[in-house]
Amino acid sequence: FPVTIPTSGIGIDVWLKLDRSRGISFNSRHEKGLLMKHIHLDSCDSTQDYLKEQLTLSAENDDLLVTCETQTQGHGRNQNKWDPLPHSLYMSFILQSHPQVTWTAIELSVILSDYFLEKFGEELKLKWPNDIYDSSGKKCCGILIQQSSGKHIAGIGINLLSSNEWGGIFHRIPTNISKREWCADIYQYILIVTGK
Repeated sequence: FPVTIPTSGIGIDVWLKLDRSRGISFNSRHEKGLLMKHIHLDSCDSTQDYLKEQLTLSAENDDLLVTCETQTQGHGRNQNKWDPLPHSLYMSFILQSHPQVTWTAIELSVILSDYFLEKFGEELKLKWPNDIYDSSGKKCCGILIQQSSGKHIAGIGINLLSSNEWGGIFHRIPTNISKREWCADIYQYILIVTGK
């Protein structure tokens, strides 16, 4: 059933339908006219693992964005664990890699840094090859690129607020949009910047 949800000015119309996978599936159209499938889960082990499962079910999942409220077993490079924090964003999607594949994660890091600078005035620091640090020098974002079924899958974890151990982009969150809407806006920004 079509429903338009106000999104605090980020320009996304959403059509909802129930998804059997304990979440909600969305088809979102950004103000620029880009269409994507979006599955948002209450909880999952890993958005990347969930997306990999979806790829085995259908070849038509190339434009799928998977996000969740809570990720319980997120992972990074070299089997590092991504600890879940209350105010974090978790998302995975397929992307066309940079022509020099090893540059894909840093390219995404630059795009994400530009997103937070352009939209919120937050300056972030990049660390080769896949990390973003906040203004206090603490890690606040990690990017993991994996291959599955011949495709590159990007997994991104973003801490919006800091904890004692981890950094965060903000001292207080500047907007009240949902995690689902925020992830969709970031993904659409990535698609626009990369021309996909």
